[in-house]
Amino acid sequence: AGSRVQGTVVDFAGAPVRGARVWIGPHADLVANPSVHSGDDGSFVFEHMPPGRTLLGVRKAGRPGHVQDLTVPDDGAPVLLEITLERPTPLRGRVVDGAGAPVERVVVEARRGAAGRAIAEVARTDADGRFEIAAVCAGELEITAWGRGIIRTSVVHMHDGQGLEITVDHATQLSGRVVDAATGRPVEAFVVRLAPSEDRSHGPWFSGINGSWLFGGHSFNDVDGKWSSDEKDPIRAGAWTYVEVEAEGYEVLRRGPLQVPGEGSVEEWLHELVRQ
Repeated sequence: AGSRVQGTVVDFAGAPVRGARVWIGPHADLVANPSVHSGDDGSFVFEHMPPGRTLLGVRKAGRPGHVQDLTVPDDGAPVLLEITLERPTPLRGRVVDGAGAPVERVVVEARRGAAGRAIAEVARTDADGRFEIAAVCAGELEITAWGRGIIRTSVVHMHDGQGLEITVDHATQLSGRVVDAATGRPVEAFVVRLAPSEDRSHGPWFSGINGSWLFGGHSFNDVDGKWSSDEKDPIRAGAWTYVEVEAEGYEVLRRGPLQVPGEGSVEEWLHELVRQ
């Protein structure tokens, strides 16, 4: 029959919190976690919960989230809880590029907690690069910023109510042209794959790019034999990569390591394929 898990949700001043989503499950991000909403008096109840160790969490718009360990006894005894949501300390800040210019439409995510139990709150920057996340509290936060055309950036921030400035790098693009080595004519249909440099001194590679670049490869069909990445793939200028090109009737060509050109560069890599 399981156990009843019941309790109340109150704010930092002890007032009941109505309409908070209370969930039970092994991971904070699982959409399938059983959940209920707190009543006018902040109360909630779960019936017939199976015994064992798990997590219990609370989410309420405009307030910091809460996650705690929960042990449901194996003797069917009820579990009584009082959950206090911490005082919100809004996180305000600005996202700029390396030149100090504001970057708009960047998603800024603030997370607190260890993996599996971290609570995430998000905001998006405006035309001045500014953002505000109301539902966080003071303390250590992991801040991540990402968006189209920029490199995903993460920082650890000790939040004390002061503003935060996040500097991001604009992404760049890869491009190349595939030709027949003997005739110089374009090869129209081909597949391009990427692979990290084997030299550790070349530092970090790409992060957040579409996995098809790494495994099956990106397929292209172009009368001029041209290929390129796009702004959806955040590729960092100065990174190093191997480029592998495969086309029917030709030997596979692997070049590299090649250094990714800088932002705004029109450099085009030439791939000369040899017939089998």
